[in-house]
Amino acid sequence: MERLNLCFIGWTKRHYWRFLLNGTVSLSGRFIYLLKTLQDLGYKNVTGSGWRRKEDPYVFDLFAGNRIHTTELLESPLKEGNHTLLKEFSRLYIGILNEYDLIASKLFRGTQVDFDDSLMLVKAKRKEMDLEHLERHYLELASHDVSEDRLKGNIACFMELLRQEGIYD
Repeated sequence: MERLNLCFIGWTKRHYWRFLLNGTVSLSGRFIYLLKTLQDLGYKNVTGSGWRRKEDPYVFDLFAGNRIHTTELLESPLKEGNHTLLKEFSRLYIGILNEYDLIASKLFRGTQVDFDDSLMLVKAKRKEMDLEHLERHYLELASHDVSEDRLKGNIACFMELLRQEGIYD
């Protein structure tokens, strides 16, 4: 059996942990095997994409392709450079989505919690991040969305927040 590639793509306040599966795997053997393993471990499907064990507070959302909630990424998060390795097993690879796509996906929603999460991530990763690249990348993603004008306002507000925090000139 082929290795299954997962990319951690975010979290929510309601204990949801989100993962993106490699490629279009909705009916592939790898995905069916993963779902069977989850069921064998006591997980039940509790939302369209979410799995949880009765005794656990966490829901694991599994998405396929390049879409994170409402954000369509330009490239696969599992492409080299678009993620960081978290853990690798013989048949499972778990990566973490890069900061630029993670922030973009949060700012596409544009809630205060998403702005706070994004600010926290920039503060933690400031030395490694290129904030001008963040803005360009976000605007490129937004240009492919039907709500481009609304989304542009979100990045403008976030960049202003970074200026107010003294993080960006």
